[in-house]
Amino acid sequence: MPEQTTNLNLPIPLGNENVNRQFFLDLIQAVDKGAVSERQLTEAIGKVAIALTQDYASTDQATAISADAVRRGLETKQNTVRLADNYLAASALINAAPDAQNRAYPDSFSFFKVSSAAGGWPTSNGYVMTMRAGSGGVQLYFEMYMGNVQSEKTARIWTRSKRDANGFWQEWNRTLTEADRALLTTWSNSVADTRMTNAAPNTYAQGVTREFKVGSAIGLPGEAWVLLTTEKPWVDVAGGLPFQFANGGTTGLLYYRTSNGTTESAGWASWIDLVADVRLEKISSIELRRQVPGDGPAFIDFHTSAEGVDFNARIIAENTSTKGNGQGRLTLSAQGGIYADGPLFVQGTDLKKSVSDGKAAVRAAITGKGGTVADADGDGVPTHVELAAGVNSIVRSMAGVVRVVGNTSSLASTLGAEMAVASFPAGLQSHISFFPTRLDSGNGSYAMQYDPSQVDLRITDGVNVIHIAAPPGYGGFITIAFDFGLGVATIVSDQNNKIRTGIGVLNRNLPLRIYLYRKATNGTTVYCGLWTDIFYG
Repeated sequence: MPEQTTNLNLPIPLGNENVNRQFFLDLIQAVDKGAVSERQLTEAIGKVAIALTQDYASTDQATAISADAVRRGLETKQNTVRLADNYLAASALINAAPDAQNRAYPDSFSFFKVSSAAGGWPTSNGYVMTMRAGSGGVQLYFEMYMGNVQSEKTARIWTRSKRDANGFWQEWNRTLTEADRALLTTWSNSVADTRMTNAAPNTYAQGVTREFKVGSAIGLPGEAWVLLTTEKPWVDVAGGLPFQFANGGTTGLLYYRTSNGTTESAGWASWIDLVADVRLEKISSIELRRQVPGDGPAFIDFHTSAEGVDFNARIIAENTSTKGNGQGRLTLSAQGGIYADGPLFVQGTDLKKSVSDGKAAVRAAITGKGGTVADADGDGVPTHVELAAGVNSIVRSMAGVVRVVGNTSSLASTLGAEMAVASFPAGLQSHISFFPTRLDSGNGSYAMQYDPSQVDLRITDGVNVIHIAAPPGYGGFITIAFDFGLGVATIVSDQNNKIRTGIGVLNRNLPLRIYLYRKATNGTTVYCGLWTDIFYG
């Protein structure tokens, strides 16, 4: 037996040796001799006590962590990374109080599965990864792929964040997947072949749709093929009516139409040829037409600035009761005025030249009648105000004569009694003059006889009344003269007896009347006589 054990040096039989019972007895004695009993060990090193703790986070080097504490510690660390399924609803905030199940987002990193959209998550199956730092953090939502094709790339990702000072999450923001980008590329370049249909406005989805059409199928019989582009601003008409552009493959023209009326279900309005109708290609003419029934106007609006008004100026064309080519009415709406730098013709007549020629003719007529016309600006054409002044400068001839022969009467004794002498037309310019006629009896040649102490000679324009003073004494007066230029009236009885009265307040543009007036009374009538020719002008 050449081999022995390492620690107790016990003999080990070889494979080809036979052993007897004595060998085993010797071996047992050798083991017992080398063993140490508990009593002997205790006596040698003293009694050993091991302290255990249930706190898996303990750092006390004199205690040992129990197996149960180790298990709970591992579970806790694991649950910090992976929380229970459907752990929280999407509305739960990082810094909100724990829910009824005493749950909240843990600090640092956490991850859990979502299997129901009831919690407000983007989809009903996915995974939520949260990174919390204090009262803020970020979240990623990974949609769970529900298919079974390895090559598909359709699973989507959403992100959102929360600022520590805010009491809300931002809205979810979905990132584009590779499948999304491929779809966008295909959509932006695609043209659907719907050649024989004319879909109603309410059948189109929001956005831009491009289609290949037969022209006659959509109301454009002159086009064999058409590229139709439909633009719908919103899901319904609240965001604007849908409209279409059609590029004609035969003529190269561009057409436009919109939804007819205020609803999508009303169908499409008539096509407008944007090239032929509006003449965008060759501005040789512009034709505006109304594409809906009725006699409403067509108009052009002009906007000169972005000041928020409907228009600054407008040209309006509309029908009249007489319909036909050229029978309509054209209105220019511009409150600031309409200016023409060159000649403006109406039915072949230059309006400015016509007015200037008319003014020249009126000026010639005024000067031909002795009037004068000013030209303050020296342009050779008087203004209307200057022409009006020229008309008023014409001396109008109002010459006439009134013959009064044998007009005698006894003026009543009543105060205020009147005796008419003569009336004259409005507009006298210079004078009224009394010249005597010879008495048939040969008893004298006096123009007028009355008693100035009892009777006044008066003149009135209907507003103003003037008493004409006379020399004292009863008898005849040689002449009476009213001089409007000097503004005086003169009565002459002889070369040494005459008297003047101011008459400047008279309005010669009113009819004038001369009469005798009983200003005093002695209880009897008074004799008055008149023989004269009265000249006026």
